[in-house]
Amino acid sequence: MSQGGTKTIGDKFNDGTERIKSLYSFARIYKVPEDLRQLNECAYVPRLIAIGPLHRKGEHLPKPMQDVKMDYANRLFLRMTKGMADPNEEKDKLIQECVEKLKIEKYDAEGEVTLVDMAKKYYAEELELNDEEMVEMMLVDGCFILELLHTNYLQVQDSSSIPKPTNGGKSGSKSNGRGFEQPRADPICNSILTANIVRHDLMLFENQIPFFVLEHLFEHTLAKIPVDQTTGCPPKLSLEGYVRSYFSEFLSLEGGQSSGCLASDHCILSVDDSPKESKQGKTESGKANDAYYHILHLIHRSYIPGEGEETELNSTKHCELTLSALDLHYAGVKFVPTTDLHEVRFINTGIGCWQCRTLEFQIPTISIRNTTESFLRNVIALEQCSTRVPRYFTSYAKLMDMLINSEDDVRVLKNDKVIHNYLSTDKDVRDLFNKLCKEVVLEDFHFYKDCRVASEFNMCWRTRAVRYVTRLFVASPWPVLAFFMGIAAFAIAVYQFGYRIRTQVRHDH
Repeated sequence: MSQGGTKTIGDKFNDGTERIKSLYSFARIYKVPEDLRQLNECAYVPRLIAIGPLHRKGEHLPKPMQDVKMDYANRLFLRMTKGMADPNEEKDKLIQECVEKLKIEKYDAEGEVTLVDMAKKYYAEELELNDEEMVEMMLVDGCFILELLHTNYLQVQDSSSIPKPTNGGKSGSKSNGRGFEQPRADPICNSILTANIVRHDLMLFENQIPFFVLEHLFEHTLAKIPVDQTTGCPPKLSLEGYVRSYFSEFLSLEGGQSSGCLASDHCILSVDDSPKESKQGKTESGKANDAYYHILHLIHRSYIPGEGEETELNSTKHCELTLSALDLHYAGVKFVPTTDLHEVRFINTGIGCWQCRTLEFQIPTISIRNTTESFLRNVIALEQCSTRVPRYFTSYAKLMDMLINSEDDVRVLKNDKVIHNYLSTDKDVRDLFNKLCKEVVLEDFHFYKDCRVASEFNMCWRTRAVRYVTRLFVASPWPVLAFFMGIAAFAIAVYQFGYRIRTQVRHDH
């Protein structure tokens, strides 16, 4: 420090370094880079519910939704105090206990950082919130999410009604025979449109709170709700189980059914529900502070073989490859849908003549719905901003971008069941994949090995010859018909000429 308290340039360097360390050392939740945002801003911005600090002052968000969050949080604590002599007083005690633990409890056993301090460090932004405001925001948003997850799960279990407590169990509610009360007016669950928009908002990259905050609140609320011994309800689930049930429209476990998901073609991409090891050595059902950063990260990790288990032999820095679904189709390649995001295989085997070869391109199947673009853009943004997250979705989007250059390419993939297009035209699907990777950096293309083999096959002279013949004689029937009609006419003319010659010879003799 120089005389008079003026900072030197070196001091300013040090201050900048400290601010960067504070902002990015533990950051897990980022603002989407402006170049990505400009491509489709609506894909990243919540429409109804703001979770966390990044959109809490959004002018476009309806103000009553903050009261909805308060109502849901209130109902969660009323579940805990149901049947007590003074439920409201006990509720206030439970709320105060959660607040104090968020302020005082340490993030880990060895560290000195509290939960609220670490929650602030999770955002790569300078937050204009003091500890009191941050704790209130985490408590309200976290309890709202937990109550919504729980309510949704009960709704799935009992489709005839939506069981949830009403005003601490006051009169006027009716039992459904399973120990739960009939639903009251609910602006989210009573509207299919609102429920879908809220589900969309909760998976946005910028609209997250740290997962360890949800874990902490879960352990002090939902995890303590006793199971009704007479009815066996509500069944116990882990926090991950509740999240997966709620987002079942994005997840199809083992390519079949998941809670609330009727079939794999009703979801975006299929996943394998086998337990995965986290960096801490615990499975997803165990508690590990860094196993998941937030809800979107949990969804992302459900699709991939496990963080840190990258397929090095099939991953390299990306380079442009020449692929086209239609060209490969004309060359005799059959596209085969798979159920795992990390399973992309190009099979070119067989012996003997060309027709005996096995030509398959195995690609994860995808369903194109109104939420598909937003979902893909947000998981790609997660991969772009977080260096520790494998870039499988970015690789998949790039693969589809290479394969799809026209509506005919989309049609080939649809016919082979790789794409299920429920809402869009073929042109919309083409535009979706051709725009997804704009402004995206891909340094580890996970499907490079098999795509390189497919590209080399696509460019070799024998493949081009087969493709040319197929286009000529199969793609359009008229050249084929004209070709065979010409041969038939030539054969008839030769026969007639020969017949006349033989007749003339016999006449001469």
